[in-house]
Amino acid sequence: MMLHATSGHAGPCQREIKVDVPIFPNNFPDPIYAKSMVDAFIFRQVLDNLVAISGDGHLISAIAKSWRISRDGLIYDFFLDPEAKFSDATKITANDVAISLNRPFWVNDPRKNRGVLANFVVGSENLKTGSIASGTAVVGKNHLRITLKKPYPPLLKILAYSLYGVVKLDQKYEQVIATTGPMTVHAASQDSILIKRSQNFKGFAKCVPDSVEFRKINDIGLVSKRLLKDKSIDFALGYEQIPHVPPADMMPISIGYGHIFLNKNRAEFLDSEFRHDFVEIMRNGFHENFDTGEFTKKWLLFMPPTVMVPEYYRRESKPTISPLQFRDKWCNRKCDRPFRIVLNQMQRSRLREKEFLGFLRGAGLRNIRIIYLQFEEWYRALKRGDFDLIAFAYMGTYSDPDSYLTPLIGDNSIQSILSGNLADEIEKIRYTSSDAARRLLYSQVLKKFESERYFVPLEYIPMRLYKRDGIDIPFASFKYDLRLDVQKTVF
Repeated sequence: MMLHATSGHAGPCQREIKVDVPIFPNNFPDPIYAKSMVDAFIFRQVLDNLVAISGDGHLISAIAKSWRISRDGLIYDFFLDPEAKFSDATKITANDVAISLNRPFWVNDPRKNRGVLANFVVGSENLKTGSIASGTAVVGKNHLRITLKKPYPPLLKILAYSLYGVVKLDQKYEQVIATTGPMTVHAASQDSILIKRSQNFKGFAKCVPDSVEFRKINDIGLVSKRLLKDKSIDFALGYEQIPHVPPADMMPISIGYGHIFLNKNRAEFLDSEFRHDFVEIMRNGFHENFDTGEFTKKWLLFMPPTVMVPEYYRRESKPTISPLQFRDKWCNRKCDRPFRIVLNQMQRSRLREKEFLGFLRGAGLRNIRIIYLQFEEWYRALKRGDFDLIAFAYMGTYSDPDSYLTPLIGDNSIQSILSGNLADEIEKIRYTSSDAARRLLYSQVLKKFESERYFVPLEYIPMRLYKRDGIDIPFASFKYDLRLDVQKTVF
């Protein structure tokens, strides 16, 4: 996830930016601990990568001035811009880049984000702090060679992810002492981060602000006042819903996803038609009006609607069964036993719960128990089968085009509990060069998985960026890159 805006207006640059966010990254400005979309947004302002993704979604040069890929797709040669510098004015070398790319492979700190490249780079297993994998060879001062175990088409896009931002470390490889982006850290505390324009950044950025101040504020009412009434901030990012913000000033920029599992051991769910209608009635509870099928935005992170990607699982967002139809069709024989619905503790709301249960009672589902769990507890409940319906939202890896599959593969994931050999089937497909062909193959495998495992994919959940009047950032810039390039349109 990065934020780099390509402007569509000719207004002057916004020189001082103030942004409210609900959370701060740990150990800022060390990208190895980046976890959330908000983290990535903040990191992107102070970090640069080997390559970047432009506002229109194309790969562009960054620290690497050019690159070359072998015919077999295994070897990537990157040629660094000899004038690229850290924020302390020292020049960036291929060794600096190699150290930054290898940090996720070092095994001594389990808190670090390991990333996806450990599965593909030659020699990345069990590396000690300060060491470099054989698959990230320093060929020359400005020449880095990455060698893969097998071809991996998304590599370049993943190298643009903030986790792989290039930094300069101290001699113990513990602290970041210089950054590489258009801005540099001026001051940081628990509640405030102030960054200022770097005089040593030579990369692509049309409008670099003089300063950006991030404030950590959890009170949505205060954020709304600062944004709409006082106009003392320019953006608010990472909040579920800020009331009274005009639609034109809300921009969906993140890729969160949600999944539902139904318990295979529940006798009622053996009936595939009932399974389908039961999931639909769960979704219907979050529709403002059954006839129009408009999704109630305030429910966005409580349980997401519809499906993940069209190639994966096609379903119209308009509900296919009404509460009355469900009651008449099923509730003379399948609605008496209690249903346990497990949801995300972070999105708990008594008002929403009351409205939701009221809707389900109208559908004949009167014996519903909603259980709210944090992720670790949710995972254990899934493993034990202690649920009838379980749903959870999560964030994908922004720059990985297949990130919506993340929870289905790898150790300590959903697949290790329920998905059998799905990971192996996905890995065979992942190296298909064509995006369209790869996703078509995914859809075939995953539809089979759905029917066998009672798994229902849900649509992506947009996390909005709220902006005040008079600030312009084109939508495309948030889809691909999170680097600030802000222009005034109202004075």
